[in-house]
Amino acid sequence: YELEREGFHVVYLYSSEDLVMTDVDISDILLTVARLISKSLTAAKVELNPAGFQGLLQKTWSVLQSDVSISGEVNTPVGKVGGSTTGEVSADLLGIGKFSAKLKGNPDARARLRQHLEPQTDNLLELINKELLDPANKALQERGEKGQKGIVAIVDSLDRLENTKERNQAEYIFVTRGEKLRQFHCHIVYTTPLVLNFSNSIAPLSDRFGGAPKVLPMVRGKN
Repeated sequence: YELEREGFHVVYLYSSEDLVMTDVDISDILLTVARLISKSLTAAKVELNPAGFQGLLQKTWSVLQSDVSISGEVNTPVGKVGGSTTGEVSADLLGIGKFSAKLKGNPDARARLRQHLEPQTDNLLELINKELLDPANKALQERGEKGQKGIVAIVDSLDRLENTKERNQAEYIFVTRGEKLRQFHCHIVYTTPLVLNFSNSIAPLSDRFGGAPKVLPMVRGKN
């Protein structure tokens, strides 16, 4: 509420609703952030026209449908803006919600998605910034007499990442690939597993994000 009073458009992302905490990669987080920010912007009546993003999602969905058996395929093509002639993004960001729901229970499809999207991480970030965040920040700042200061995204529940036999998920996401998480063109806050604060990864983690993680209390203390 304090950030909203200061004039920011605040988006709270409970990422575990979209992600499988034992099986997360950077492209999964990028899509989740894009979907939930776009949903919030639609509710705020911010109009966008992410044509390049639409094309990337349509190609991705086509690859998954051809390579992996996905039951209950999405009937509305990813990339179609239902009933919109103004370029306004649908509340489901052109099908990503249905897209994510099908993938969450299908590890084969998630693996194929990453094979397709991970080499395109830089392009995916560029499209999110160019077609979603940059025009949205501009539109918000131009609103009314005072406008807004831009977007703040709070990405919660990534502190619940679970390690697997194959890798330490927390170190992989926030240290090995953490540079990508800093490249969104908006203010962004991530919750991180507390164990990183007490590991050998604290120094590279601090370098990645420009400072050591802040430890916040779970409940408000009395004054």
